[in-house]
Amino acid sequence: ARGKPPQSAARPAPVPAGAKGLNIPGVSKGLNIPGVSKGAQAGAGKPAALFRRGDRVRHTRFGDGTVLMLYDGDRRMTIRFDDGTEKTFAAELAPVVRIDR
Repeated sequence: ARGKPPQSAARPAPVPAGAKGLNIPGVSKGLNIPGVSKGAQAGAGKPAALFRRGDRVRHTRFGDGTVLMLYDGDRRMTIRFDDGTEKTFAAELAPVVRIDR
């Protein structure tokens, strides 16, 4: 029988106009971790002031690493993580905090 194919996944709920943030249950905005300073935030503007080559950082998913490069007007950054992998992120959006020296 012909017809509509079954939907494989539920559609996400519409986002109300003017809504901000991710609204992920169980995720706190104000994490207060000793020895860790706040990193770049969406719309922060000048991430160069927040990160420099050689900074030790912590990514929420990939763990600790070192900033290897800042480029594209310091809007992008490459991090080498302690497991040896390298990843490039938009500096303003990456869930990264600098680990204080």
